[in-house]
Amino acid sequence: LALAQAAELDTVAPLSSLRGDLVVASYNLLAPCFVRPVDTRTGTVQEFAAFRWCDDAILDWQRRRGAITQILTYIRHDCDVICLQEVEFEKEGDKRVPPAWLTDALEGFEIIACKTSILERNAKRNLRVVGKDVAVATAIAIGRGWSVAWTGEHNGTTEVLVGVEKDGAGAVAGASVHVDAGSEDKRVQLLGATLAAARARMGGGRNLRVIVAGDMNAEFKVGSALGAVVSPEDGDAADALRECTVALRNSPDASELEAWAELRRIARFDIQRTLRSGLLGRVPTGATRCGYDHEVAGSTAMRAWSLDHLLYSPATLAPVARWATLEADAASLASGLPNADWPSDHLPVAAAFVVSPPPGPLSEAAT
Repeated sequence: LALAQAAELDTVAPLSSLRGDLVVASYNLLAPCFVRPVDTRTGTVQEFAAFRWCDDAILDWQRRRGAITQILTYIRHDCDVICLQEVEFEKEGDKRVPPAWLTDALEGFEIIACKTSILERNAKRNLRVVGKDVAVATAIAIGRGWSVAWTGEHNGTTEVLVGVEKDGAGAVAGASVHVDAGSEDKRVQLLGATLAAARARMGGGRNLRVIVAGDMNAEFKVGSALGAVVSPEDGDAADALRECTVALRNSPDASELEAWAELRRIARFDIQRTLRSGLLGRVPTGATRCGYDHEVAGSTAMRAWSLDHLLYSPATLAPVARWATLEADAASLASGLPNADWPSDHLPVAAAFVVSPPPGPLSEAAT
């Protein structure tokens, strides 16, 4: 069924108009403080942040900010919920607030983020690690007739959960996430905690209408723990060995492979418990990041990764159209991101969904 739905999904060029009950986009903006910073822990620029394929002019913040503003202006005209990652917040008195250029670009949208005290802690961390007193966090912007019904109680710098509603039709939970780049265990924990928070607000099973979007720093391949939450396919021992090796960055021993199998089991069980049937759906977006393969020392070969995703509860939401990703952009696959056309190291992704009406409370027997 999932493969049939993917085949029927309309795919259009990035930033094109999408039509559906609810249109959701996600975009990692590439915060300026993370462009070629010297990591104080090592005294060097980390390879993934060096962008060795880019001229200085491509990375210039004034140029990038103008281009991001233009892209967000397109997005706001066609999307109801915009999930953002790597928003660099400004200081305004004793608060940390979204920058003025961002609020201007998303005119008419309400921007939700975590509270100032959490942003302050993040700013102290960034001052310590990259020498810049700036807070960087995820956010969600809501507009085009949709409004905020509630906000998550545990919103932080890497996840923001919001209930959105329109015309009294019942809320949909939307989450913007920026998942850990180095730990599959942490990725599973964040996804599970986000869904648990949505379930606490809306109930599980067919009552749960949730979309989780963002930079997930994982490709959801068969054999991985995150792959187990979107596909019933378990793969074979070679798949598990490959994905465990990627996650650990070394060849796992028998105990590590056993722990990996257990993590996959837990990840799938948690999703099934939350949804009460089936697994999460994943909009079939392709590669969204491209650059030198930083996993190979000194490499100048381009590699593309599928890191930005839109996950959803398939009993209550059905994607009908999506933006194409790097499979439709040969120039960016050759040059890497950022480039003259795209100002971030990630492409934006978006999909239009049909929203099913809430089925009402479960019977006592079903509960």
